[in-house]
Amino acid sequence: MFVYGLSETIPGETYRMSHVTFNPQEPHSRWRNIVLATAVAGTLDIIAAMLLVTSRGGNPVNAIAAVASGIYGREAFSGAVWYVVLGLALHYLIMATFVVVFDGVQGSRKDRFRANLACNALGAGVAIYLVMNLLVIPLSNAPFKPQSGAAEIAILILIHIACVGVPISSIWQVRQ
Repeated sequence: MFVYGLSETIPGETYRMSHVTFNPQEPHSRWRNIVLATAVAGTLDIIAAMLLVTSRGGNPVNAIAAVASGIYGREAFSGAVWYVVLGLALHYLIMATFVVVFDGVQGSRKDRFRANLACNALGAGVAIYLVMNLLVIPLSNAPFKPQSGAAEIAILILIHIACVGVPISSIWQVRQ
């Protein structure tokens, strides 16, 4: 391994890079939490979106293309495979961003709040729903508007709590 000019590293050593400490031997590192939480929550979220689109009679692939439509608009629904690949990559990038923010918030909170799975899951799910629907989607090129009916919003918030908030919070609680 090469770390900032060191040609050799000592197994089990902890290296300090900027403000982040990385120990490649540590099994429960912060970065593993971030990758695991991104993979689990991202996968559950996109599956939920595909199921929601399918339940409305749509093509489940359009749930992934919808993410790419934030950049390319209606063109993302043309059927080109690369829009689906781009949509999936963007989806996981957005999820990773939320997970890193969650990690930062968790690091700044008092211990009594860190351990509360329900509060963390609720907070993360609602926050992700609000950021995506009040900021990201309206500012994007997506050819659709966020849902506005009370029942639809409630369903989407519950999906975000269950598919994103609970997995992320659980991983942090178990892996700390």
